[in-house]
Amino acid sequence: MIVFASFFFLAAGADGWNVTAPLVPQPEAERKAELAARREAVMRKIGPNSVLILYAAQGHVYAADVDQPYREENNFYYLTGIEQTGAVLALIPGATTDREILFLPDKARRAVIYTGAVISAEEAKARTGIAQVLPENKMASVLGIAGVPGAPAEKPLEDAFHKAAQKDEAQLYVFLPRQPDSMEYRQEQALAARIAAVSSGITLKDAAPVFRALRLIKSPREIALIQQAIDISAEGFERAMAVMAPGKCECEIQAEFDYTYARRHARWGYPTIAGSGVHGTTLHYAEDRDTMHAGETMVLDAGAEYDHYSADITRTLPVSGQFTPAQADLYRIVYEAQQAAIRSAHPGALIGVFTKLDAASFTGQAVAVVKEGLLRLGLITSKDNDEFRYWLPHGVTHQLGMNVHDLEKPGLEMAPGMVMTIEPGLYIRPDGLEALPKTPENEKFIEAVRPAFEKYKGIGVRIEDDVLITETGAKVLSAGIPSKLEDVEATMAVVRARLKKTPLP
Repeated sequence: MIVFASFFFLAAGADGWNVTAPLVPQPEAERKAELAARREAVMRKIGPNSVLILYAAQGHVYAADVDQPYREENNFYYLTGIEQTGAVLALIPGATTDREILFLPDKARRAVIYTGAVISAEEAKARTGIAQVLPENKMASVLGIAGVPGAPAEKPLEDAFHKAAQKDEAQLYVFLPRQPDSMEYRQEQALAARIAAVSSGITLKDAAPVFRALRLIKSPREIALIQQAIDISAEGFERAMAVMAPGKCECEIQAEFDYTYARRHARWGYPTIAGSGVHGTTLHYAEDRDTMHAGETMVLDAGAEYDHYSADITRTLPVSGQFTPAQADLYRIVYEAQQAAIRSAHPGALIGVFTKLDAASFTGQAVAVVKEGLLRLGLITSKDNDEFRYWLPHGVTHQLGMNVHDLEKPGLEMAPGMVMTIEPGLYIRPDGLEALPKTPENEKFIEAVRPAFEKYKGIGVRIEDDVLITETGAKVLSAGIPSKLEDVEATMAVVRARLKKTPLP
């Protein structure tokens, strides 16, 4: 218990409260070398007959003139390290010169007055390591691809891409949305439609698989950025544990995280989920406006994003500082399921899905514990069917990185350098039985589990940690935030006692 409960003192300031230390900056030469290596890896994957066109994110406006906070498109940032709406990156592996070109937008004087100037060509060269930086209005004439607005009908065939186009063998890589009506990648969708409308010898290819393969394994610097996001999140969890109390609003817990993120030069990787009481049975509860009551738990799911890399951590906390026996019953099942999954996480293990729960499946280890526990409590009638899905409706892992749900692809084998979450949960929704289809089998199930359901209904539990796959197993990057039941209660007692003597910073 002491190991976990004392975590918050390890990096504490003079007043005893946890303070996230600033991350040591990456040496500039090393940073640019990593960006260049990423661009080179992309060009190797797409080959000399291909071109990649990668757009920066578009800004979003509401109420006519209010700019939403800008966040750069992940893959553009992954290759350039800059945030600049309107910019475009072109990678041309088969070109004899200028295989990397960054196009920057022009900005009207009025727009500059309101929102600031565009990064200069010199600044962009220094930040990205890309030698050729041109105005965005030169893109059409430089690339000469039919379908790109303003492109000439013909271009001298001085590079492999245009020679391949003559033979109908050229490939143009852009990001395409997973759903046709998606609001993502609108510029790419428009370009794809123009390319498809002309006979240019070019085949459109989705760039997502290329980046998925590259971004799956994290570099040491990427791992450091994720760890920084986790450490900032840990500071928020400490504050939440200290101030959580009956009578307070869920929004006050959310505010502790927002304040922590801002003062640590971070932002949220996703909106904080602070679901107290029955709201803890809603997976992505979004209101965070209800009042906490004595005897309830809060499912608190929060993660900072630092320099485009996200944490994703969930703790289930007792509002009054101690779990009730019923809450503890469910909590211990979830905790043991998570520990089983962590122990089974190692290179070569299958990142399983619910349709494949064999011995090789990482997911299967967690589900086996869940089934055993639910049967013991009387919430299922058999371990040989999928009744457990009534109470565990989601997967127990996902990839983590530049997105909180990063590069999703179930069924992968784990490999060193992957970062993922491990997050089993149980949610005994008050309407859980009434929502089941009225079949004879379900009626029999309902009758069998009704007594246990009445005991546990309204309780939600999720425990989520971020883990790094190593050569020998899994390293829990968020282990410093207590998760074992006894450690949670002990830590809450410690920080609440401290709060009575020393205000939060």
